[in-house]
Amino acid sequence: DIRSADDIAPAIKSLNGSTQALYVCIDSLIVTNARNINALARDAHLASLWAAREYVRADGFISYGPNEVDQFRLAADYTDKILRGTRPADIPVAQPTKIELAINLKTAKALGLTIPESFLLRADDRMRRREFIARLGGAAASLPFAARAQQPERVRRIGVLMGTEENEPEGQSRIAAFRQGLRELGWVDGRNIQIEYRWSSGPRQAAYAAELVGIDPEVIVTNGTPFLDAVHKGTRSIP
Repeated sequence: DIRSADDIAPAIKSLNGSTQALYVCIDSLIVTNARNINALARDAHLASLWAAREYVRADGFISYGPNEVDQFRLAADYTDKILRGTRPADIPVAQPTKIELAINLKTAKALGLTIPESFLLRADDRMRRREFIARLGGAAASLPFAARAQQPERVRRIGVLMGTEENEPEGQSRIAAFRQGLRELGWVDGRNIQIEYRWSSGPRQAAYAAELVGIDPEVIVTNGTPFLDAVHKGTRSIP
């Protein structure tokens, strides 16, 4: 039972010798201490398993979950529907269309694990020096992205709470996909929408969520349960 950062090291140490892997459930405490958790797991010879790729970049061993860039492109379609007046409760839930497996080869080596060559042959060459990315096609329904009619020039405000730091490539690629998706739907930042960003992979997500709620946007976009919980603490009326 981990209730504070001080509980993390003893909890991981207690697993040493009793198991070979550690599946990490993500909440705000875990997000803030992800890199430390991965270091402690590695020292205890535990392979850390995550649900999102950014934690593999933070020296975790493996992750399996939705492609976050694709999810932000899907978020653009949700945002478009809300700005056009659709009630959030009436919008069908879209399943992820791209699932990816990421392995950090540096961490694998530190753990003394050998990844089969047949597995590595499927790697994206751009990622081979640090991690292996295999994209597995999903069978879930996708949302349409066709360009739509020009929007009126009234400026609509959108809040975005990111779970990465602003200078991290992962976060920038997600935002680029979100903005491109909006642009294809007729929404252009600085013309008919204004996007307010807050970036944090640390303990300030609650404060940044409160800031976004305070500017009263028409919709708030975020990624991950800890950040969604932070937004919900401040509002239940902003979708």
